[in-house]
Amino acid sequence: RHWTSVTPDERLYYYNPEKVYPTVVIHAAGAWNALDTRFKYRGVRLIRVHSDDKATVRIDGIRDCADRSWFGFAQNLMGAPDRLGVNTCALNRQSAKLRQHVLTHELGHHLGSGHQRTRLCGKSIMLKSVPCGRKRIVLTKPGVRDVTWYQNRWVR
Repeated sequence: RHWTSVTPDERLYYYNPEKVYPTVVIHAAGAWNALDTRFKYRGVRLIRVHSDDKATVRIDGIRDCADRSWFGFAQNLMGAPDRLGVNTCALNRQSAKLRQHVLTHELGHHLGSGHQRTRLCGKSIMLKSVPCGRKRIVLTKPGVRDVTWYQNRWVR
């Protein structure tokens, strides 16, 4: 789903019915919402809801222990809430920092961001894989490249 217009009170609603990493999801939404605050509430907000009725994205835990090579995905579903899938079998074995990265990254897709090139290691949370670079960088909030993207996409 791509949102073509935004108003100062635009809201996107996330629903986490299985309570998949609830504090991590709150962190991820807060990381993107901090940009709305930074730009004086002229962007977009991610708000938690308690049903599919109002949700624009639904967060589902998927226990795929046969394939621990993937951590999460975002799926655009027409006429229904977008789906954010999280491989809990793979992420349970990872650090809290990596879980924060994955959920923030996947919510970035819900906001409309695509993957960024590897050369933006340390500057974007939207790289296709983590960690990156010699220092094995894992961001837990949007990087400088993501801030620029957010401002161009959402701030009016």
